[in-house]
Amino acid sequence: MIHIALENMHPLDPGDDPLGRSYAGWCPGMSDSQLYLANRGCYRFEPRAHDERYVLFSAEGVVRQAVRIDAIVPAGPHEAVEGEILAAGDPVHDTYVSRPSPMNGVRGVVTYLDGPSAAPVQQCACGCGERVGYGRFRPGHDSDALYERVARIGTVQDFLRWFDRVHPATMESPTS
Repeated sequence: MIHIALENMHPLDPGDDPLGRSYAGWCPGMSDSQLYLANRGCYRFEPRAHDERYVLFSAEGVVRQAVRIDAIVPAGPHEAVEGEILAAGDPVHDTYVSRPSPMNGVRGVVTYLDGPSAAPVQQCACGCGERVGYGRFRPGHDSDALYERVARIGTVQDFLRWFDRVHPATMESPTS
């Protein structure tokens, strides 16, 4: 997981900035979109950044935003993050956002989390071979795997009959 420590908001010259930004950094009251667009680049990432799944943006010792990384892309002589801002309800968001930064007291703007506090990279549990950084499945792969297995039995009704035969219900019906 990448961690980026943000400075206070400061102006940039859009003509000189590879991303055309007029400011970078953080200030109270920024929307999620403003925070992301102002701070998604330009950084000197280590090669390992291309294998990371998430980036955290912290300011004043608090994680302000979590983003799922879709790509690390060129931004002038440096690089930038392209991804999806995570919202409440996402496990990575809920673990880190609005909580103390896991990387206080380190030197450098860009750091990397290892160990139990980071979401481990593993293969998708559906068997596709793609990597996931949090949870067991890539988005949508859990339902794809389930429906592929239902299709092996036949129809959904065939699957339900088979499942009930193999795993008899132990609960009473909700109408009883």
